[in-house]
Amino acid sequence: MLKNYLKIALRTLYKYKGYSIINILGLAIGMATCIIILLWVQDEMSYDRFFKNSKNLYRVYAEFYSNESWAVTPIPLAPALKSDFPEIADVSRYRSFSALIENNNVRFNERGAFVDPSFLTMFSFPLLNGDAITALTDPYSIVITETMADKYFGDNNPLGKTIKIDNVNDYKITGVLKSNPGNSHFRFNFLLPFEIFLKKDRGQISWERFQLRTYVLLNEDVQSEKVEASITELLDQHNPENDIKLHLQPLTQIHLHNLNGGGNIEYVYIFSIIALFVLLIACINFMNLTTARSSTRTKEIGMRKVTGASKFDFIKQFMGESILLSLFAFIIAINIVYLVLPIFNDISGKMLNLNLIKNIDIGLGLIGLLLLTGIISCSYPTFFLAAFKPVAILKANSSLIKKKNKDAILRKSLVILQFSISIFLLIVTLVISRQLNFLLNKDPGYNSEQVVYLPMKGDLKQQNEPFKNELLQNRNIVNVAATSGMLVDMLSSYDGFDWDGKNPDKRYSFVLGAVDFDYLQTLKMEMTDGRGFSKKYLSDETGGFIVNQAAIEAMGMKNPIEKRFSFEGRQGWRHGTIVGVVKNFHFQSLHNKIEPFVMMIQPDRYNYFCLRIKPGTPDISETLTFVENTWKKFVPNYPFEYSFLDEEFESLYRAEQRTKKIFSYFSFLAMFISCLGLFGLSSFTAERRTKEIGIRKVLGASVPGIMRLLNKEFLFLIAVSNLIAWIFSYFIIKKWLQNFAYHIELGWYFFVISGLLAMFFALVVVSIQSSKVAFQNPVESLRYE
Repeated sequence: MLKNYLKIALRTLYKYKGYSIINILGLAIGMATCIIILLWVQDEMSYDRFFKNSKNLYRVYAEFYSNESWAVTPIPLAPALKSDFPEIADVSRYRSFSALIENNNVRFNERGAFVDPSFLTMFSFPLLNGDAITALTDPYSIVITETMADKYFGDNNPLGKTIKIDNVNDYKITGVLKSNPGNSHFRFNFLLPFEIFLKKDRGQISWERFQLRTYVLLNEDVQSEKVEASITELLDQHNPENDIKLHLQPLTQIHLHNLNGGGNIEYVYIFSIIALFVLLIACINFMNLTTARSSTRTKEIGMRKVTGASKFDFIKQFMGESILLSLFAFIIAINIVYLVLPIFNDISGKMLNLNLIKNIDIGLGLIGLLLLTGIISCSYPTFFLAAFKPVAILKANSSLIKKKNKDAILRKSLVILQFSISIFLLIVTLVISRQLNFLLNKDPGYNSEQVVYLPMKGDLKQQNEPFKNELLQNRNIVNVAATSGMLVDMLSSYDGFDWDGKNPDKRYSFVLGAVDFDYLQTLKMEMTDGRGFSKKYLSDETGGFIVNQAAIEAMGMKNPIEKRFSFEGRQGWRHGTIVGVVKNFHFQSLHNKIEPFVMMIQPDRYNYFCLRIKPGTPDISETLTFVENTWKKFVPNYPFEYSFLDEEFESLYRAEQRTKKIFSYFSFLAMFISCLGLFGLSSFTAERRTKEIGIRKVLGASVPGIMRLLNKEFLFLIAVSNLIAWIFSYFIIKKWLQNFAYHIELGWYFFVISGLLAMFFALVVVSIQSSKVAFQNPVESLRYE
């Protein structure tokens, strides 16, 4: 019996090969899309889950009075947690930094971290060489990754050898870690004992300075909520003046709920839904074409029922055909995935691969996907065909006609659902694209054209002025300035400010940037009141402040020029006056509102040079070569580093750029699959109405009239799809735009353009079939059947 069903299934697929190809191709594309997104979702959800104690590991983060949350804590917190809380099994501090690493004249800037010795036992990074317990106990020990070991030592065993950091100290290699997997929020190439950081930052240990991450390992069955309340009380004891709450964030949630950027759980939900949408569209194609062809199999069904076939026999037969077709589609889908995955990796910035042997979860997921697709696709057609009554079938009576009419209504509903999803994705793609263009082209409040940033390495901070003067010898370099950080990375907020008329009951938080006299001119920032810093005024260097408009608004200050303003820094209070107000400028992404910003001159805070290359310079590389030679003249032991401000600004929206590309591809696929199904359905409809069209032509119907007759039914369905897609997309997109402090207006044209595009594609597809019938000789049409 099974062999007979298989023969019939293969024979049916071959007999209606045109429809079978449409079904298989649509399903294959839908399944391939689902598989790729399944791989992406699995990767996003797998971050930091490979650690043995992942379910008991937490990161401490601070919720400040400004309702902002940052994964920063004070230095003394970790030892206090270790000694005062029996619920906490272990703790480790983590302070990331970059340094120049040198061995045998091989020099590179590497990313590292200061950690407590317990870090290697808390986090089960595979240690290829060395002992996790003792590797970081010696103050001048270093643990490096396998990648770094290959870079500096090749095939030689690095254990016990020394490596120089920042041209100052030698560190003994006491361990080699397996290189960080991509699915971890930790990013480092080497680890140093936290004791080194304490020596470098001696005198700055304070409960009021939040400057590093703290991780805790809780004992089994300890509730994190109870520990949270206790550690906030501990902070209040040592820092009673600040209204700050401490929380514990599960390690496995850091990537997708990252306080400082990273993954986004919303995108995981969105892309998962898209995957189901695309697969659903492909399944709807199958349902529509199968039920549409039901009339060609009614006689077969009737004969089988007369000869004793049960309803269950038909369910087995048609479900078998569906799963067989799904299997063919699945095989094609796997090959599509292997071909497309490198392109998707390039777009998403991932390193995904489909390894069914090593990745058992994916293998089981794909088997489930195959069965799910087969069952969904055949669910309605199977029960629809199996429910036919043999007498009604063989007589073709009115009950069967009524059933077919009900079937037609369902087919139309499925077409509406199909195109509603496709139009929805198209609208979302247009809005994301427009919003991204808005983000990249909005006036940031400064001129970023050909502005280059150089980090202050070695003793460049001490040679600030000579280095600047040397660079200005090049006629293509028009301005050079010094600053505490890159403009798009100034995120450090301070509350130690005071001014006349300050509300003592209100908490204020301002971003602080140290700049020099040439900074505003270099970035071409616009002053709205007062003046910029000038060497003509000696007080500017010791007590001058420039604030942005947001700061003036936050302080509620009128006529701010020459008003008293003070800042409490590392060396105590700095008293002075406001000398100027700068027009608001964006120093964060446009997800966030412009915050109050304060500038002051303080050379010991400088970390970067920023220089402007003359606009229209024909060969920027020649100018950069000059800058590199100047760099080597001042700091020959450090590799040359630079970055362009406009590129750093664009990198703030890397997630949106990737999302736009992915949505573009998926909306195209959804529309393609929908049109593929519409092509098959319109082809079948035109085929069934061939005789009717022949009679109409004999009676004088024109070709355009016949095409309108055949097209209007489908175009009406697309019009209904538009209305449904518009309603749902409006509310969803409006909510998405609220993630941005600055965004476009959701205009009517997004919906109209998407609707017209869908109507155009549908019209082209349907017209191909209707024109064939309309131009057919009526004599041939009347011979049909």
